[in-house]
Amino acid sequence: MKIIVNADDLGISVEVNSAISSLLEQEKITSSSIMSNAPYFEEAVNIAKKFPNYSFGIHLNLTKFKPLAEHQSFVKYNVVDVEGNFKNDFRNIKPNYELIKAFKTEWCQQIIRLIESGIRISHIDSHHHIHTIPWLFPVLKNVQKKFGIRCVRTTRNFYDQNKPSARLVFQKKVWHLFLRYINYTITTDYFTSFIDFYGNFNSFRSLKPEKTIELMCHPGNLDCREETNLLGLDWIFKVPFKVSLISYHDLISL
Repeated sequence: MKIIVNADDLGISVEVNSAISSLLEQEKITSSSIMSNAPYFEEAVNIAKKFPNYSFGIHLNLTKFKPLAEHQSFVKYNVVDVEGNFKNDFRNIKPNYELIKAFKTEWCQQIIRLIESGIRISHIDSHHHIHTIPWLFPVLKNVQKKFGIRCVRTTRNFYDQNKPSARLVFQKKVWHLFLRYINYTITTDYFTSFIDFYGNFNSFRSLKPEKTIELMCHPGNLDCREETNLLGLDWIFKVPFKVSLISYHDLISL
């Protein structure tokens, strides 16, 4: 089994940046995604440039910090708070054409900022998984095609416990297929969290050896201290079946 270990939120804080940089240096993770409107973006870019052999994606964001694009729709539809920061109640928003257009502009600005910083964007993922919201799917595909980004994180589709309803599982399968075959896109076969993978090795034995899986992690996050500690260990030697670590760059060549 081939595994991408991707650290989210690069740029969000000094602590997160430091933890991700350390794990990259130790070769414990293979990929990370950068939040372009985060307060420590420049430091994140400098970290990424130190590790050219790893993949760095864009961590699209509509739920935290100030938007890069100035758009009255964000105020009009109460997407930002009184200080101009994105609110974290995105899934309660009722979409309309004006707002969707504004979100597209914002995502484009976030991608452009990362490209102009000199980073080769390997893949797209997002904060709070907003890129998997169905009504944003056309926007995702539009920006993906516009900037020629071939790889996108799929929706979470491997569970050991707390499996979602049959209806949601079906919707996820449909979204995954649409993601792959509309404007041909490369994804891993499976996506889950590092902590779920680490705690349930036996659940993954049934997967075929040629399958690929992305493990999401959040090093340096105060709510993920256990995960950060585990990532720093030689965890790969505890896996009871053969695995190899790859990046999103490697995924393209498979």
